[in-house]
Amino acid sequence: DEIYNKIKSFIADETDNSGTKTRPTRTINLIEFSGNNKNKLEQRIASLCKIVERNKNKSGKATGYYKTTDPKEINDLWNLRKKGVGLLGKTEGERKPIPFVEDTAVPVKNLARYISEFRKLLDSYDLEYAMFGHVDVGCLHVRPALDLKKPEEEVWVRELSDQVVGLVKKYDGVMWSEHGRGFRSEYTVDFFGKELHQDLQYIKEAFDPNNRLNPGKIVTPFSHKDPVVPLEGPLRGQKERQIHQDYLKEYQSA
Repeated sequence: DEIYNKIKSFIADETDNSGTKTRPTRTINLIEFSGNNKNKLEQRIASLCKIVERNKNKSGKATGYYKTTDPKEINDLWNLRKKGVGLLGKTEGERKPIPFVEDTAVPVKNLARYISEFRKLLDSYDLEYAMFGHVDVGCLHVRPALDLKKPEEEVWVRELSDQVVGLVKKYDGVMWSEHGRGFRSEYTVDFFGKELHQDLQYIKEAFDPNNRLNPGKIVTPFSHKDPVVPLEGPLRGQKERQIHQDYLKEYQSA
């Protein structure tokens, strides 16, 4: 990718003196300082760099840092973050990052412990996953890589979602902080409570009594027995199972 090629030297894998890769770079944290006093800004940056150096290579700590004040480099780094979702869509292999536990958020004070438990959960399924977000507001975008053509992996959508709901509630968070709530509507009552959930149904009843506006999302009208959209489907993988393997392989990158 053009953007990645511009900044890959900043986030290169660790190597020894012979140039042999010793540790891959799997996570980067972009921290931007801003202010009106140059001296104070430099002091804050220096303080962070000292903390990183002091804890360098300790378990769970940063392995190093790259500092820049070049506007072009800063722009390239933020562009990489903006293009993250597009880059994920180009990952190789049958498993693809799926946004079904996307967009959770917890109070910032709980974020580190939440991420640690979230990672342990995904690791227990032996999954690769993308994890990115906005640390300042505790928002986390997580996309586990699954092959939904396989029925045994399709069931993990439900299993993982239910467990993440429990994890989010444990750390006083929400399952959706920016978007994507409609397809996870069955969890609405878990976070709003029965009373407020019922109020939402009354509002839906008043403005959409026939359940025609985006039906099945968030809530259904109070007088309707229609269910909300089920978490499990229909999923693209279910349709792809009907395609002959020879054709799937031929158009795998499509």
